[in-house]
Amino acid sequence: MSTGLERIAAKARQEPLQAQAEQINQGLRGHYAYYGIAGNVGSLLGVYRHVERYWRTMLSSRSQKGNGRWEAFLAIKRRHPLQRPKLSLPYTRLKQYVVL
Repeated sequence: MSTGLERIAAKARQEPLQAQAEQINQGLRGHYAYYGIAGNVGSLLGVYRHVERYWRTMLSSRSQKGNGRWEAFLAIKRRHPLQRPKLSLPYTRLKQYVVL
């Protein structure tokens, strides 16, 4: 699956980790703002996990040693966290838009 978020991560491949995380988070925030309606949390979490795995794969491909360990990636993620899914239209505001 090729998403716009993957293209963002791939473009940032040679950037420092902080810049990569900022660019990926900017794409995630935009995705969450557009698709973040009530009832879509599971899909947003799936996108988050996909981007997380793709970033790890991309970081692993930067070295000739092959796959990096998840422990090392989690340490990177602690220093440069990814934006967690957030609803832009939660259930409490959703009923304002319901038309029966």
